[in-house]
Amino acid sequence: GSDFEESDGRVLYFFRTLETKHLRETTPALNIVVNQINDLFRCKAAFRIHGDKAGEFTGEAVENYFEPRGIRVTKTAGHDPNSNGRAKAASA
Repeated sequence: GSDFEESDGRVLYFFRTLETKHLRETTPALNIVVNQINDLFRCKAAFRIHGDKAGEFTGEAVENYFEPRGIRVTKTAGHDPNSNGRAKAASA
């Protein structure tokens, strides 16, 4: 499959398949996606990483890694299945 999917011309969903949800795997995977985005647009285009409230995205270490690089980390509200479902449907 492709490394990214374009949904409506404005939103690109990038994903990486992970073997675990450990920080030692998630942070490098997120960094790979950020680099793919920046390479695709030939500039520093990635400015936000958005995920659900899964533990691999809620850790302070993820925010501490990306915020000094100018990338804000945001999360879907845990009680909002519609928001969570869009990303999961795009990666299916």
